[in-house]
Amino acid sequence: MPYALSFQKMKIFLRTGLAILLCAGLLASQADAGTIEVAFSDGSAQQTLMTRNERNVEFLQLQHLAAIFEIEMSVDPVDGRVVLSKQGKSASFFPGQQTVIADRRSYFLETPPLEIEGRIMVPLEFLSSILPLVYDRELRWDAARRTLSAGIQNLEILSLSFSPYGDSTRIIVKTNKEPSYTVSEKLPSMLIFNLPQAKLNIRNNPLTINTRSVKQVKVIDTFGTTQIIIRLGEDFSRYTHKVLKGPPRLLIDAYNTRESRIEAPVSDSGGIIEQDLDEATPAQARVEASQPFSLQTVVIDPGHGGSDRGIIVASGTEDRPELLEKQLTLHIAQLLGTALTHRLGVRSIFTRETDEFVSSESRTTIANSSRADIFLSIHVNNSFFPTHANFEAYVMDYGSLDLPEGYNEINARTQLLDYAQARYITQSSRLAQQIVNAYVVRSKDRRAVVKHAPLFTLKGATMPSVHLEIGYTSNEASRTRLLQETFQQAIVAAIVDGIAAFTREEEQQ
Repeated sequence: MPYALSFQKMKIFLRTGLAILLCAGLLASQADAGTIEVAFSDGSAQQTLMTRNERNVEFLQLQHLAAIFEIEMSVDPVDGRVVLSKQGKSASFFPGQQTVIADRRSYFLETPPLEIEGRIMVPLEFLSSILPLVYDRELRWDAARRTLSAGIQNLEILSLSFSPYGDSTRIIVKTNKEPSYTVSEKLPSMLIFNLPQAKLNIRNNPLTINTRSVKQVKVIDTFGTTQIIIRLGEDFSRYTHKVLKGPPRLLIDAYNTRESRIEAPVSDSGGIIEQDLDEATPAQARVEASQPFSLQTVVIDPGHGGSDRGIIVASGTEDRPELLEKQLTLHIAQLLGTALTHRLGVRSIFTRETDEFVSSESRTTIANSSRADIFLSIHVNNSFFPTHANFEAYVMDYGSLDLPEGYNEINARTQLLDYAQARYITQSSRLAQQIVNAYVVRSKDRRAVVKHAPLFTLKGATMPSVHLEIGYTSNEASRTRLLQETFQQAIVAAIVDGIAAFTREEEQQ
């Protein structure tokens, strides 16, 4: 009996000890996940983010993160897409997927965000890779100390003005701090100054100038950068640029052919960020036709957006909300961007990643300024004739537009940006045909054609460009297929197949 009692006590002791160990292990696991301290340089109260372990990965609650950084967060009740936005910047993703669309680019997380117990949870890598794309101040994540520091305010453009001189035009861009930048030349039509994404506080934008060397200056916010786009005059010859202090400002001098090479006086001195670029060499002023094709970047343009709803793809019912063209094209574009990255290893850039209005000119500018190798615009068609159900790939046709004399000579004074696509029409036609061929194979539908039309979005693109009409909502069978996920995936696969075939064909030229 004493032995039995002793054994019983031992069992109780072992169970108690095991329970203590389990509790200690759980607490240790929670301690390992622990907390993250958030500090603001402006002296705001320090905040604390709680984290939790899930699937051996540390997550934090997105709602709490958004509240601390005053970021607007919304979840689409239909498809579950999460959108973060703050002062014109945005990022979106679907829980369970690794792709995040921000600043019109695709970003990939090693661990996808999850929905856990009704809350959106994001991995720690979100702090260093995605949050800085939305937040308007510099962020520094110290993994060792588990601290997230919010620094000084980002660049802000305060005003835009100009001063005309006899032989030049000076453009003055006032900022809140000294800007860093690079320059992209689209000579003889355009100069693009690329700055870090900045807050815009400009009244006269665009700024019309119309001097001998400069026509117009426009500042836009696009795919993670701010661009100062300068449309050059007919007598433009060269340009210089520099940053001055007190107050900080960027000065750009565009000279005309009457220049005496005497620069206008300035009130103080400042270091030139890059060497002055004098007259461009022929190699800089044009893209040689013999340059080998290399696929690195594809710009995808989801048609319509914002106030431009497009057509109604499917009417709303009790079980399903109304589906608009702008929504379907964005969905297809996102699927296509992911497929291009996974299958071909290329970078995908979007003209829009949320439901926002983007002008036709801005869509082309995004493609040109990102130096895309291919530009695709995605749409859905409609017709008075219900029998029309084609998949259509459109190539630019200038039609009755008067082409400037000698446009195909790639000459400095006759190559107008509005006719830039003219020299790429042959390549665009080959790309369109390859996509159509691939669609026929993937869909087993031979109603796919290449067409030509004077499309505004394509005419200024400086790369092979195709406008896709992926189906007709006026045809019941076509509309039904457009709503099917399997058919959407088939369309995406066909487009990628066509791009791959076109790339192989061009590399052999």
